[in-house]
Amino acid sequence: MWSKFKTFDIWLFLLPLFLAVGGVVMIYSITLTTLGATLAVKQLISLGIGLIFYFSFSFFDYRAIKTWSWLIYLIAIASLFLVRLIGTSSFGAKRWIELGFFQFQPSELAKLALICLLATVFADRIHRIHSRRLLMVGAMVLLPVILVMQEPDLGSALTIGLIGFIMTAHAGLNKRQWLVIGTILISLTAVVLMTWSKIGPFATLIKNYQRARIETFINPAADPSGAGYNVLQAVIAVGSGGVTGRGLGFGSQSQLNFLPVSHTDFIFASIAESWGFVGSVFILFIYGLLITKILTAARLAQDDFSMLFCVGVAALFIVQVVVNVGMNIQLLPVTGITLPLMSYGGSSLLTNLILLGIVQSVVVRYQRIIL
Repeated sequence: MWSKFKTFDIWLFLLPLFLAVGGVVMIYSITLTTLGATLAVKQLISLGIGLIFYFSFSFFDYRAIKTWSWLIYLIAIASLFLVRLIGTSSFGAKRWIELGFFQFQPSELAKLALICLLATVFADRIHRIHSRRLLMVGAMVLLPVILVMQEPDLGSALTIGLIGFIMTAHAGLNKRQWLVIGTILISLTAVVLMTWSKIGPFATLIKNYQRARIETFINPAADPSGAGYNVLQAVIAVGSGGVTGRGLGFGSQSQLNFLPVSHTDFIFASIAESWGFVGSVFILFIYGLLITKILTAARLAQDDFSMLFCVGVAALFIVQVVVNVGMNIQLLPVTGITLPLMSYGGSSLLTNLILLGIVQSVVVRYQRIIL
């Protein structure tokens, strides 16, 4: 066991731990009330359980995941169907399954399952992807995307879709396949434009609140007390933090509840208000280091499966960080994507720590082979 610890990448553990603990502190400080303390305790318990999973998967042979990838994917799809039947509704969306002691979010499992399955499907066939296999991959990605959008959860659906695209692109495509994908993307863009314009059968593809979010992104000041409220308050919170911030528990936007869901979707705005520009840049720097570590693991990987798996994990973090920060500073529409490891949510935290534990397993196994 000690020989395994000697090959352990300590930074691949400390960086996510710092972000997760920082998230717990932020969740508590945002609302210095009984509710804030309750949410912080729940997140701390999730962190403790997540760390157990992290270490368990760190010293687990990641290659065994290939055997279970299809089963994990089928369980994820089944849970997405199940949430439509017995799911718990919140803010007009049915995204969680109540387990009594824990609210399970199937879309988080879907992200993990897709990364495992795509890495398995592409393994040993990298740069030799047949068109039929590409169609199969498209169906594998599209199914969870459709199911998650029907919850509705546009943010998670976008994340799943982009993870699938990035992993497929990294696996290697020929010119003809890129042409097909390009045609599909152009067609999807046309559908989005027709949906936006409410043309024919495409008018009902997105919900009214999702259309309002896009309109708010274009001009949030058009409805400052309605659809544009969240974005404008987030921008105010970011700006009010100044250079060094107002300090934990002293941000007026979060403390006086001007900033909605400040512990989940808009936690970065709360960070900017509390820690200022310096603290915000430092948090982004930590994310940058963590993503670099994940990509380094991909470069060191001994096989295509582990390389593609690490690429998928890096894609998940890049997409979620970029979109969450972007929507907090009005560079991107509000899509409900949380900031990984820091936003409140047990399912998200557990999923991220499991994925990072498997990445650690890739590094540990590489180091043991070298030694």
